[in-house]
This record gives sequence, C-alpha cells and structure tokens, in this order.
Amino acid sequence: MTDYLRRLGDELERAISEQKDVRAPRSGVLIALVAFFAVIALALPVWMWRYSGGASPNATDASPRAGAEVAVGVDSMRSLPILWARVQHSSALAGTAGSLHLTSAASGPDGFLAVGWESQEATPRAVLLRSVDGVSWAREPLDLPAGTLLQDVAIGPQGAVLAGVEGTEAVVYWSTPDGSWVRSRIDPDAGRMSSVVNAVRATPDEFVAVGRTDDQRGGSRAAVWRSSDGRSWTRLDDQAFQGPDSAATDSVETGDTVVVGGVWSDGISPAQPVVWRGTARGTRWDRIPLPTRDTSMLGGVAAAAARPRDVVAVGFEGDSGAIWRSTNGGAWERAEGDFGDDPSIVRIHDVVAGPAGYVAVGSVSDGMERNRMVLWFSPNGRSWTRQDVEQPLSVVGGNVIPARLAAGRESVIAVGSEFEPLGKSVGAVWISPPRGGTEQLLVYQPPAEQRATIAVNPPQAVEESVVTVEVSTEARAPVSVAIGDTSVCLAEGAGATKRCTFRPVDVGIGVGVYEIAADVGVATSFEVLPRGSIVMALDAIYQPTTWPLVFAVLVRNQSALDLDLSGWVIEDADGDRFTFPAGTLLPAAATATVSQSGTLGSPCPPDQGLSFHLCNAFGSDVIDESVQIWGGNELVLRDPDGQAVASWSP
Repeated sequence: MTDYLRRLGDELERAISEQKDVRAPRSGVLIALVAFFAVIALALPVWMWRYSGGASPNATDASPRAGAEVAVGVDSMRSLPILWARVQHSSALAGTAGSLHLTSAASGPDGFLAVGWESQEATPRAVLLRSVDGVSWAREPLDLPAGTLLQDVAIGPQGAVLAGVEGTEAVVYWSTPDGSWVRSRIDPDAGRMSSVVNAVRATPDEFVAVGRTDDQRGGSRAAVWRSSDGRSWTRLDDQAFQGPDSAATDSVETGDTVVVGGVWSDGISPAQPVVWRGTARGTRWDRIPLPTRDTSMLGGVAAAAARPRDVVAVGFEGDSGAIWRSTNGGAWERAEGDFGDDPSIVRIHDVVAGPAGYVAVGSVSDGMERNRMVLWFSPNGRSWTRQDVEQPLSVVGGNVIPARLAAGRESVIAVGSEFEPLGKSVGAVWISPPRGGTEQLLVYQPPAEQRATIAVNPPQAVEESVVTVEVSTEARAPVSVAIGDTSVCLAEGAGATKRCTFRPVDVGIGVGVYEIAADVGVATSFEVLPRGSIVMALDAIYQPTTWPLVFAVLVRNQSALDLDLSGWVIEDADGDRFTFPAGTLLPAAATATVSQSGTLGSPCPPDQGLSFHLCNAFGSDVIDESVQIWGGNELVLRDPDGQAVASWSP
C-alpha cells in the first residue's frame, strides 16, 4: 500500500509540476499528505476536494447576479435518492483539447453550476458548465489564466465565487453583474511558499473557504478564510490549526457551530482524520481527532454535511472508506456500514444531507486498472447501506470517479470523470431521480435481508399493553402482521413505513415469547409478560433552538399497573442525574416529563402533576445555563436499587 500511495503521490506532483513553478515534493509526512489527496482522487490529478452546497446562476446570465437569493437545495432530499442514471455524453462534457475533469458542482433556484479544468498540452485551463435541469449542460465563457485549477463554487448574497489554485497560490474569482469574473488574492502573505483553497461555502451572511498554506520551513498548515462579499478575505488565526502538517478540506455550519474537516499529523506519525470545531464567529477552535481503528494507517476527512440533530463526516482510513457521526460536532463515533472491499481501495468523496437522511458517493479502485461508482444511504447518519453501481455506459474506458454531489430543488447530481488508465478523461454527470436525456437507470437494490424490516414497541409488554408494530418495506399494499397463525393487525401507510397496533389480550395471546412476523418475509421476537411486570420506555425531545441539548425527557409507563417512581433516577453518560421526588405516582399508560429548558432568566415554572423541571430539582429560582445538564448523549432510567430499566440514545 505504501508503494501505491507514493506512486499516486508522484503522479499528482508530476501533474502539478507541469506548471513549471511548483517546488519539488518534500519527503516524510508531507509526502504522505500529498498521497492522501492523491488517493482520494484515485488517479485523477485532482489537487483538492470539496463539499458542494452553494447555488447556481440564473438561466440567462453567465454568472449569478449580485444579491441573488441564497437557496438551500434540499427539496430533492425529502426522500432518499435511491434511483440514479447517468446523463448522456455531450460535447460540453468532452474536453475541447485533451482531457476534462469535473471537480465540483453547486445548486440553486435556476439549476446547477459545475467547475473543473481541461488539460491542453499539459497546461490545465479552468472550465465552467451550467445546466438548468442537471441533464443538458453548456459551456460558459471563462477567461482565466492558464494553469488555474478550479476546485469549488458557491453563491452568497453578494453573488458567486469560484475557488482553487493558480500555480502555487490560492485564488478566488467573484462574479460581477455583467457576467465577468474578478480575481481576488485570498492569502497574499509573501512569507508563505504556497496556498490552496480546497472548498468554499456560502452562508446567508458570508463565504467560508478552507484549505492549507505551506511555509518556508517546509510545514503545511490548515487554513480557514472568511469574507462578507467574496472580494476581501480574512484568515482566521488559531493555534488549533497548527500542524506541523495539516490541511482543511471542507466546512459545514449548523446553528452556532462550525465544523471543519481535514487531516493532521504531528510530523512523525501518519496523517489522521480530524475536525476543528468552532463558533459561528470563528473566535475559538478546538482540534478533535476522529476515532480510528489503527493510528498507524493514513486517514482523512473529505467532506461533511449536517442536519439539525447530527453532523456527518466522510473520508477514509487505510484502504477503506470511513464515516463518522456526531450530535454536536464535539463527540464523534464511527458509523456502521460496509466501507471496505479488500484487496481494493474504497474512498468516500462527498455527502449531502436532507430531511430524509444522507447520501454519500465514492469509488472502489483496483489500483490503476478499474474504478467504479459506489453509493451509501442512511436515514440517520449512524447506519449506512451500500450500493455498488456497475457502469453500463462507457465513453473512454469505463473507469469512473464521481467527485462531488449537489442537491437541487428537484434532483441530486453527482459530477466527476470517466477516464482511461493514465489516459484521456471526459466529464461525467449522474442524476437522481432519472429523467429524459439519461442513458441507463441505476436501481438501488438493498440486500435481500434488508429489503424489509420489522420493529415492535415495546418488545416486551403485558397482556393489556398497546403494542405498536412498524414495518419498512418496498411493498405498497397493507402488510399483514401475525403471531403464528393468529393475525394481530394490518400495517398500513402511504410511504415505505407502515404501522399498526394491538393489545395481546384482545387477540388471545398470553404470557410467553413469540415470533411476530410480517407477510413481506421479516420477523422479530416479542414477549408477553405477566400482568404485574414493570415495562418502562424512555424518550427525549430536542431543544429546537440549541439542537445538541435535550429539551425534555419522557418516561412512559407501559405496564398495566400504576407505578411509584419515588427515588427513580434519570442519568446521562456524564453522570448528570435527576431523581423523582417521593410520592410520584405514574399511572398505567401515562407519561412523566422532565424538562430542563426555557427562557433564560425567567422564573422557574412550578412542578405540576407529572411535569417536572430541573431548576426546581436543583433549587434554582430562575432558569439558567446551569440546569442544561443533558447534552444529547445516552440516557438511562434506573430504579431505586440502581438497576437499569430503560434507556435512550440519539
């Protein structure tokens, strides 16, 4: 593997050195950093990468008009984009001379914008493409200096910016109302040997760019820049970005938190995947290493995406892809899924988020001989389903690398390249859902054992309890649910998830352990307990304004009898506790609520009935930050003897 990394690193350095003014590659860890980016690209001379999240120009101008409305393109993600097709090849996707590489795309109210470069006699030239629907693409006039490699594009309230590298210097170009592009020096410090912008993102208030700078001592340092208009840029200086060898590859903002992904090394050990977590104003940053299986292997973050309750980072570790998830950007866990393909190399290049969940795109490489597209899907960022895509369309050899995703109002696209090994390449675009002008329907088919699932809540119940059955299936008709030969309910619903309820006593099911099955070929275990058994459930509601915090905890009595909660405890993973006061009686099928939040500084609400407030439990007269004890991690309900009775995790 080391030889392969170095070989790809050499290929990358050779491609960039053709610009005549790039220094020779350094040895040691910096070579590993170069190889890190080369492996992500998997044989394409892609210097850096990005997360696509901007908007596109209007349908008539070559560039977006200044002051254009910023649109978040997630409408197409209200259901997971599981059906894909490749857009038919056209002259816009072919290099006018040599090879074309598409590196990124952005979406907006009027369609999509894609950037990249084409090689003309070993000198790259920047390329800008536009499409209204993601299927029909056209070249846009773009007169940038030879040698400019465009890596990213974003649109903000002041217009659009293109970002990349020109020679050894990071550059951005901002759009003018007349459709032209004006160059800005994003990092004019003459004391640095080189700088690179890997990604740029637009928020309603500003642009944020991330990348790296190389100093004269041979070190490489992650860099974050900000701009209110795309013209004047300020670099954020913080000790957390110190290397000696590091680079930032992507950023995502959620609420008051900014997460920057990248790679970091102490100069001795292999580069490792990290994130930097900071405030929205960028006044303080913390570097957080991501959990890895083996710190002796090279790893890194390629892209990130966020929803209100979680953040996902994607990248690789060794020869395998990797995905990490966090509820607050500070504490991270490895996601579950199939991210490897021994002895091949798997890389996850990008991820986008929407109301229905996440979709990630990457590639599998058998060295320099074969590359194919891979998709991953997840409704929650924690568990992922993989789909390898066999490419039916071949233009110049059939090796494909989808580089980036962009979610628009009606569709999601992936842009990248198809290439011959060490030869010609052309631009490639995939789209979901498929539409006219596409070559081949690529149907997502989960493994047979995953095509339907069944869940029972609660999995243990007394005879008089109400039991809910939830079946996820591709079937559109109602689904019959049975225990043995006894039909218990009919699961119905307009979408993929169908539900029904029953009481064991009503269908003649007595005490015992059973298999409960749906007629779509799935089953699970279910237990009916004696009448006096205690059955509890724990749930939580997130604070809508500060999403990493739990707003309230719900304790449900799913037993058939009233339950005395005196001395029962709710505890989180940090040891924070709430103890129910003496005399708390929770009737059968009732719910107790423990709230920790409200308007800061307001009087503490009185406890009424089964509604409790932490400020009262802690003896506070007003609501303040000291009562915000639950940070969104695992919660456990314990009885007075300390036995765990129920648990909840985000």
